[in-house]
Amino acid sequence: MATRQHGFRTTSRMFAWATATWMPLLALALPGTGCGSLPTRDPDKAWAHPTLSISSFIEHGEQVTLVVGTRPAFIRRDKAYMGLEFAVSNNGLESLTVSRESFTLLDSQGRQYPAVDPEELRDAGYSVDLDRRLGEMLPVLVDRFQSYEYVRSNFTPGYADPVERSPVYLPRFSWTYGFIYFPYPPDAQKNQRYELLFKAPEVDDTIVIRFLLEHRGS
Repeated sequence: MATRQHGFRTTSRMFAWATATWMPLLALALPGTGCGSLPTRDPDKAWAHPTLSISSFIEHGEQVTLVVGTRPAFIRRDKAYMGLEFAVSNNGLESLTVSRESFTLLDSQGRQYPAVDPEELRDAGYSVDLDRRLGEMLPVLVDRFQSYEYVRSNFTPGYADPVERSPVYLPRFSWTYGFIYFPYPPDAQKNQRYELLFKAPEVDDTIVIRFLLEHRGS
């Protein structure tokens, strides 16, 4: 019994010595563990709204939820137009009007751009059908709004879906999804921060969602 007690005390002393000796060294050696070396958050990501999926951002409100997806614009960033996925849900209003004119793009210089109409895209030879295949947030939205009614919209008709549906009217607990287009700012290669503004006659304030898009020249 005495031998076991002596061994236990010896082991305890050794553990206390090792802890006191090595833990401060480990704290200095491991990145982010020392008080003076805490990792700093990316300022761009801190500025932007929370992400819903890999390339989408969300602004969730009591009355309206707004989502913007950037994957089509990122992949086709050599084009003259910025194609964005969007989704809008009505969470508490009797009705919510959503149209192409509801959206405005704000760049980091404070310049505003209205959404491009289908005629301009057609005249420029821009294929909106390709963007439909590049979008990635629809499955995430279907899961998120599974208890909501889906209202079909189409602000930019293409070959696969030639019928324009704008505006659309969302009853309470419904949502819509689609694509919206803006001209790239003239110095787009220098811009990464953008804001999508949404206005509706049923909502007093403009809804804003801040998002990131990699430089056009990258």
